[in-house]
Order: sequence, then structure tokens, then C-alpha cells
Amino acid sequence: MNVLESVKTAISSVLGSKLRAFLTMLGIIIGISSVIAIVSIGSGMSGFVEEQWATMGLGNLQVHMSSWGDTVTQRDLLTLDDIQIIERVPGVREATAISSQWGFNLRMLDPTETNQASLQGVLPNHEQFSNVQMRYGRYINQVDIDNATQFAVINDTTAQRVFGTVDATVIGRTIEMSTWFAAGTQRFTVVGIRANPNAEFEEMWDPAWITEEVFVPITTLQNITNDRTVSSIQVAATDRNEMAQVAELVTAALDESRGTTGNYHVFNPMNFIEQANAQLMMMTMVVSGIAAISLFVGGIGVMNIMLVTVTERTREIGIRKSIGARNRDIRMQFLIEAVILTSIGGIIGILFGIGLGNLLGMVLGNLMGPMMGIQPAVSMASILVAVGVSCITGIIFGVGPATKASRLDPIEALRYE
Repeated sequence: MNVLESVKTAISSVLGSKLRAFLTMLGIIIGISSVIAIVSIGSGMSGFVEEQWATMGLGNLQVHMSSWGDTVTQRDLLTLDDIQIIERVPGVREATAISSQWGFNLRMLDPTETNQASLQGVLPNHEQFSNVQMRYGRYINQVDIDNATQFAVINDTTAQRVFGTVDATVIGRTIEMSTWFAAGTQRFTVVGIRANPNAEFEEMWDPAWITEEVFVPITTLQNITNDRTVSSIQVAATDRNEMAQVAELVTAALDESRGTTGNYHVFNPMNFIEQANAQLMMMTMVVSGIAAISLFVGGIGVMNIMLVTVTERTREIGIRKSIGARNRDIRMQFLIEAVILTSIGGIIGILFGIGLGNLLGMVLGNLMGPMMGIQPAVSMASILVAVGVSCITGIIFGVGPATKASRLDPIEALRYE
């Protein structure tokens, strides 16, 4: 009997007793589907985290002061001059500065209402650092920086709340902001409307808690506050895999420029992503361990059914041997049947696991809101591993019954009733 005939016989045997075959494959199905589901959810969450970091422009190093004690002097604070120091560090592609001031009141559509707002002083390259998506108008440019213009870029959600519309008619209109630390009212001409990357997240908040962001030239904010320092500096590394080394070099360069030690901290978002991936890997390993137990139990079920099959087909084995079938032919036939059985279970488990992963993704999205739009990702590698594990399980637990079948004495087998 050749391999093709053995495969046909195995499939006929499985189809001939569907319920028994399904119950036999149940352990394999549960084990494989559990691993596929958790791996797909883990990959989806990992991709979601990285996408959110990139969307919010946080895929770069963030330089801050690490301490504000008595040892910190005015000359230790970050300024625009530090950009040049940082950009000379090996591995740094580009840097930009941000200066933030809170406590502003922004006049809304109804003149009697105001909303809390923050002024974000930025440089032109902040548009690339934050992956800004402009809807109308333009972003802050170098002319604005040089002339400290009273121009501003607002989010589309802010435009809706302030002007009641989000379209090109908002460009050129004026927003008014007042604050306790600057006399009078600050007026800015809107030159651009950008998409708000946090719009879906803000939908879950009370509007009174939302702080509107208004982006202005950093030099303009410095003139308003009479403060030449910056809140933080974002650093883009030439190689994402070397961000940890670049972070150390940046802090060393800043400390060296001032003769200090440990005054600066660089937040590396890759550390957060790596920690999240490590936790997901731990969860995957735990589920995989449980799945391994399920596969072991399923393998025992396969071996048990195959032993029953050998007993049921003893006379058939005797006939095959009497007409010339060799021991290895009988062994191969029953091994193929065991592999076919576990492979079918593995395929069902993969399909069920994909469905379960999508279901869990939807449940997480409903429980945690629109920001948790997790898209489970099933890699071809995980599918191939699942199929391979199914086949190996069939071989391991099918060897015993197949060997027993091959060793049957043909004469005794023919006498078997």
C-alpha cells in the first residue's frame, strides 16, 4: 500500500466515525486554539502599542530634567541651545524642543464659556516628530520662529468647540486666550488645523476636563512668559535599535556641557514597549503550558483510539499481511492515520483560535473603549508551528499503536473474530 492509499484510508476512517474522531481531536483542538488565540491577541496588542506611540509622536527619546533640587541652577535648565549639543551626539538624527504652559482660558463658541487650554511652543520640525496630520492651512514655520508671530495651529476638535465648524473658513480667524501670569488677552490668528490624535480618547471624557492644545512658535511663547527655557527636547535616533545607547550619550553630553552629574533624564519609549512585550510573552508562555497539557491529554486520547482501531481491524491487518503487506507498510498506514487525525484537529484548532482571537479583540475593544481597537494578528509562522505540533503529536502518540499493529501475527490475526 502506498502513501496516497494510506491517506485515503485514514480520511475514510475519520469520516466513517465523525463523533468519535471529533472527541478524539478535542484535546488537540483546545490546545492549538488556545495558543493561536493568545498569540494573535498578543501580536495585536504589541502592534497597537507601537502604533499609538508612533501616532502620538512618542516614538522618540524625551529629554527632561531629572531633579529640581537645590543643586539645580538656572543655567542647568534646558534651552534651545541644547538642541545643537544633542544633535552633535553620535547616533542622533535630529532634535526638537517643546515649551508648554498651562493655565490659559480659551474663549469658546459661546462668549460666556471658556475652556482650559495649554500653549505649546514648538519648532517647525515638531510637525515631523509628532506625525502631525494637517487638515487645513499650514504648520508653524521658520518665519514664525524668527519673527515670533502671533500665529497658532489648533486641533480639529478645538476648532469645532471654538468656532462651531471645521473647514477652511477657520483659517485667518482669531482665538483669544487669557491667563493669570500674562497681563491682558493673548490673540492668535489661526493658520492651521491639525487632526487631533487623541480625539477618540477624549470622547470618553467630560468636556470640562479636556485641555485644549494650541500650538504656537516657541519664541512667541518665550516672549509671553519671559522664559527662555524649554520643557523638554525630543530626540530622533538614526537607528531605532540603538536608542538606549543614544539616551546615555545624550545625558552624558548635557551633563558635560554644564559640569553636572545626573541632572537629566531621557525617557526611552522602547523600554515601555519591551516591558509590554515581555508581559505578553509571559502570558503566552503560561497559556502555552496549559495548552501543552491539553495536547498531552489529546495525544493520549489519540493513542487510545488508535489502539481500539487496531483491535477492530485485526482481521483486516491479517488479510493485508497474507497478501504481501510488510510490517513497515502496516506501521506506516497507522502512523499516517494518527497524523491525519491530529492534523485535522490542528487545522480546526487554528480556525477556532483565529475566531476566538477576533472575539477577544472585540470584547477588549468594547470594555476598554475606542482607543483599544486591537486587531489580532496571526502570523504564518504560528500557523506552521501549530500544524507541526499537531503532526508531531500524531507521530509520538501513534507510534505505539502502529508498532502493535505491525507486529501482529497474520495467522492469529486472520483467526480473530
